[in-house]
Amino acid sequence: MSKDLFLVKRSKAGNTDAFVQLMMAKEKLLYNMARKFLNNEEDIADCLQETMIDAFKNIKNLRKDKYFDTWLCRILINNSNKIINKNNRTLDYRAILHEENSSSIDSMELRNQLLSLDSKYSVPLVLFYYNGYSIKEISEILDLPVNTIKTRLSRAKSRLKIQQIKEE
Repeated sequence: MSKDLFLVKRSKAGNTDAFVQLMMAKEKLLYNMARKFLNNEEDIADCLQETMIDAFKNIKNLRKDKYFDTWLCRILINNSNKIINKNNRTLDYRAILHEENSSSIDSMELRNQLLSLDSKYSVPLVLFYYNGYSIKEISEILDLPVNTIKTRLSRAKSRLKIQQIKEE
């Protein structure tokens, strides 16, 4: 049994120390995801705090322990949406692609191309290629069928190829 799975089981049983260890292990993942959705550090901190509180309150409702990361990411996405809606803005998933310290011209060009995609294509693309989630995990995070995710990934790649041809 993996360490994370062990900590999830202990957390579900009410062990707060195990939950703290689990959150410390997931802190970097959560921060990086929140940074891609939110623009300022205060919103990111609020989102992380709300995500951890929600996870703590609801961990006993987690049905399958092995899907803890997917469940946690869904909570983070929902909290990101709440923060953005509270700020009277709509969630611009294109902000996912904002990287502050990029010096590579190629990566800037790719980012600009990805920003031009509709969010229904860019979000699965970012989750798959930037965050390394499987198609099934993306399906669960976005609450969409697996085939829809496959289609959107395929269409996103096709649209990026078309943009590259137009620019040449």
